[in-house]
Amino acid sequence: MMMTQYSCCLILIGIQLITKFYCYCLFIVLLEDWDFQHLAQLCDYRTGIALARLECDHRWFLPPKHYGEKQTPIEVALSLKGILEKMMPNRCIEYALENGLQIHHMRDPEGDTVVDGMRLTKHENEIMTQALDALLHLTTFKDFCEKFVEARGLEILMEMEKLDQTDINYRLTLCRIIANITEYNDFSYDFFVTGWIGILAKWGRDEDMRVQVTASLALANLDKTDNFPIVYPSKVYPLYPRNERKLTPNVDVIFVHGLLGGVFITWRQKKTMKPEVSSISNTKSNAVLPRKIKKSLHFPDFFAKREPAIEQNTQKIQNNLNENDDRDETLIPMKQMTEDTIPNIADTQIQEIIKALKEDEGLGGDWEVVFHDVPVDASENDSDSYAVSGDEWLNEENRDEYTYCWPMEWLPADFPNSRVIGLNYESSLTQWYGTNCPCLKDSSKLIPRATEFLNKIVKAGVGQRPIVWIGHSMGGLIIKSIIVQASQHPDENVQNICKNSKGIIFLGTPHKGSPVAKLKQSFSTILWVSAEVQDMKEGNSTLLKLNEEFSKLVKNNIPDIEIASLCEGRPTIMTSWKFPLLIVAENSSKFEHGEFYMTSDDHLGLSKPMCRQSFLYQRLEKIIKNATKPDKDQRERDEARQKYEEEYVKNAKQQLYHMVFNFVSTKYWKKDKIKSSTDCLSNGRLKSAKLEPRCGTE
Repeated sequence: MMMTQYSCCLILIGIQLITKFYCYCLFIVLLEDWDFQHLAQLCDYRTGIALARLECDHRWFLPPKHYGEKQTPIEVALSLKGILEKMMPNRCIEYALENGLQIHHMRDPEGDTVVDGMRLTKHENEIMTQALDALLHLTTFKDFCEKFVEARGLEILMEMEKLDQTDINYRLTLCRIIANITEYNDFSYDFFVTGWIGILAKWGRDEDMRVQVTASLALANLDKTDNFPIVYPSKVYPLYPRNERKLTPNVDVIFVHGLLGGVFITWRQKKTMKPEVSSISNTKSNAVLPRKIKKSLHFPDFFAKREPAIEQNTQKIQNNLNENDDRDETLIPMKQMTEDTIPNIADTQIQEIIKALKEDEGLGGDWEVVFHDVPVDASENDSDSYAVSGDEWLNEENRDEYTYCWPMEWLPADFPNSRVIGLNYESSLTQWYGTNCPCLKDSSKLIPRATEFLNKIVKAGVGQRPIVWIGHSMGGLIIKSIIVQASQHPDENVQNICKNSKGIIFLGTPHKGSPVAKLKQSFSTILWVSAEVQDMKEGNSTLLKLNEEFSKLVKNNIPDIEIASLCEGRPTIMTSWKFPLLIVAENSSKFEHGEFYMTSDDHLGLSKPMCRQSFLYQRLEKIIKNATKPDKDQRERDEARQKYEEEYVKNAKQQLYHMVFNFVSTKYWKKDKIKSSTDCLSNGRLKSAKLEPRCGTE
């Protein structure tokens, strides 16, 4: 076993060294396209997969067979029909053919004929979309994947890939199908010979973040030479790391979105006006939130732009501040002011701040910045101040950078040894638009969905290290159910998910239900509400039972778990209805254990921090740091393990340097001009040496 791990490590390091070495020697050797084609033919499937995860030059991969030739959508659909018919009887396939694809009525196209009353030119895209949606469901079953690959289904998927390379949603669905198939068995060789490794490598650099992550998931499942091989089932997305890592992570941070959300929808950065700072104060405070500031000046973006136009109000503002020196003022959100009411700030210190903001400079240590999402109320047991000292202020909110998934881009920078996972699922408000297979009838309910995710994350290795959970709305309910079910499971590996849960952040979670989901009987019948909405009704017995079980579990089994609950402080403007709606009330979002914060955000804004110094991200950082604090013995074990791994890699590199040098020198240079590899290699770098190319090599 040890030799196998050593060989795998040696191979992977060799791949990295060869790639870097060829890049370094490019100016000497000048590899042409045919050189890459020759090297690609020499690669086996393991090497090809490892190269794809390194994001190397795409010329390392041979193009798929007959990639320049395309079939028509109807021809592809008929080929798929033939494969599916061979797998009958199957209830899910029967449903897909009768209600989705309807390709069992198709006949071979003859010229510009009409098939079942549909013109080919109008419905080709619809046919392929239906085919992909059906396969996306069918590939979640192991038996189907095995039969589909055996029936050369990967070649049909390649024909689908050729048809439309511009539609992002089409490409994403196809990538998800490929990722589903990689979960089961070892189909690495089949993907390699059909050319899918090169396509996945290309998708790993796609312009769409969703395609990138899904392609990385598929390659991670195919890579059996990884130092820490992990299988990611469907709906479990590895946001970080996406490539192979050298050390095992020390914490798993898991994000679960709510109703109608998604990994790349719920966890977006808040779009704001710059600099969007709620308050800048020159009096530091360690008081319990809500913060009480003796002097405070609200500072929105238009302050710095318009101060010259309103000098006549300077003295009045200064007098008002002097009158308020003897009493505390609660910090509240600032109402937007017109040009006639915006005061001019003539104070020298404030003018310096304005200049610093314009020039992207820092503030002094005697100032602190309070962002708009700082809670307006908090539980008594929280004594932390989440204002940012002026000398530590990053001024990120004053920049043009924006992320569609802040967990994937922010956490790796602050916690490089963590693993970030996003759980994704489909949800809806009504069943009118549902076209799900009958086998999914009850899967959208809270408890079955949590059971499904529990089995999936166990397969992904969750539970072997500390876990920090973040759940928005219904996602918090799923987290509670996962932990409760894990505590009651007979398997010790599953129980570890409960034991190793070190922190939870509930963002607008309806622990006792939501009044929005409780509709009158007449409206409920007309809307035909989905199972998700029914589970979230206020006073629902399932929710109350779950809340009671989880509360007892926290009190008796995991009393050290750190819990923070955030509540929406203002109504949410619903896009469809155009009126404000309080989705989760305070009494429902407040959990009896841990800390509670009342924010000034609406329900949708709770999961969207403005920057890395916003309250939500600061609170998450604190929980992760507490969860990863090792005891003395663990720290000594980690240091010894790290030292061993460093020596292990160092020895492997030394051997690989000689192997790589011998390979390159044999292919491109005369042997009699080089005494030994050590004469020209020093710590992995070329020394000055006169190298003459072989005859015929440029």
